[in-house]
Amino acid sequence: MEKTNRFQSFLIITLCYIAVALLGIYIFQALPTALWLSLLIADLAATFLIWVLSQLLNNASVYDPYWSVQPPIILGLTLIFLGEPNWGSILLVLAIAFWGARLSVNWMITFHGLHEQDWRYDLLQEKSGRFFALVNLLGIQVMPTLIVYACLLPGFFYLVRGGGMNPGVVTGLMLIVGGALLELVADHQMQTFRRQRQDRSELLRGGVWRHSLFTIHHQ
Repeated sequence: MEKTNRFQSFLIITLCYIAVALLGIYIFQALPTALWLSLLIADLAATFLIWVLSQLLNNASVYDPYWSVQPPIILGLTLIFLGEPNWGSILLVLAIAFWGARLSVNWMITFHGLHEQDWRYDLLQEKSGRFFALVNLLGIQVMPTLIVYACLLPGFFYLVRGGGMNPGVVTGLMLIVGGALLELVADHQMQTFRRQRQDRSELLRGGVWRHSLFTIHHQ
């Protein structure tokens, strides 16, 4: 694909996600179904629109930011819909938002433009050929959407049941924030390593990354 301007690519992606968020929120508000089902249907509809846009832009990586955008929006909508915030529920949504922001920033740093697609998607495209559109929809987009939604259900039911604070909740919040901070450190170390190396096949064996199973396996 011809090289694209990074700023223009960011602008296009931003407009795509504004449209996707508006569609998801509209469907969520319009559906008279159970809260969990309304969220799921809106989530899938938003994913379908992202898929359409990724097809039009000829880049499956248009979906990549969805990983970090989806969780804060789902739990945020749940909290707003319930209308009974407390410290526990607010802190949960903020913790998930912090995790999502960390992942979004890392994506922004590593995003070079719409001319580049995740190398794993390139391999899938080579192997699937004319069926790649279906692989993109079901494997790259719908499946992760369902997985992330399922992972959010404990937080969803926590909010539905009134939230609140107890030692278990405090521990959980600390794990979320602590894990995101650990990922933030690892992101910085990896970005520094890549800037200093020309050989993209070389592995980072220091810092947080020295504890990764992938690195240990290749030592």
